[in-house]
Amino acid sequence: MEPHCCPRASLIASRIECGVFRFSRLDEISPIIQFIAAQCPHPHRLSQGLSELMINAIEHGNLGISYNEKSRLLLSGDWHIEIERRLSLPRNQNKHATLSYAAQPDGLILSICDQGNGFDWQPYMDFPTDRSFDPNGRGIAIAKSLKIWDMEYHGTGNLVVCRIPT
Repeated sequence: MEPHCCPRASLIASRIECGVFRFSRLDEISPIIQFIAAQCPHPHRLSQGLSELMINAIEHGNLGISYNEKSRLLLSGDWHIEIERRLSLPRNQNKHATLSYAAQPDGLILSICDQGNGFDWQPYMDFPTDRSFDPNGRGIAIAKSLKIWDMEYHGTGNLVVCRIPT
């Protein structure tokens, strides 16, 4: 049940202080985002940013699709087909990513972690000039530019923490 569909569900959702959402597939992202966004200021911008980061966790983190592979798949129209193919591979069937939600007195902390090897995230924090005509490579910069949170990558790059002040 979505939190905004009835007053009782909304009340319960507003009382949640922390939680962990597990996701493996693209179609699992939207319901999680809808729940989280309903609890936050700027729900539309938050939805856009979380979507970018959660999709990255699946496609690049857990499934290992490289930047160049994604470019090729988007241009050929085969991106979604390749996601489904890789999800069905035995090595990926038990992989998942998590979105952790923690309400704090001064804001909200959202952490997204995947089971991939990580990546060099620094080149993707700003809008690229050398990649500006590529069909991909802007999701992290878009998420950062929304100015609703402080966003930091940790470790090898398979964990991103977003702090939303209240």
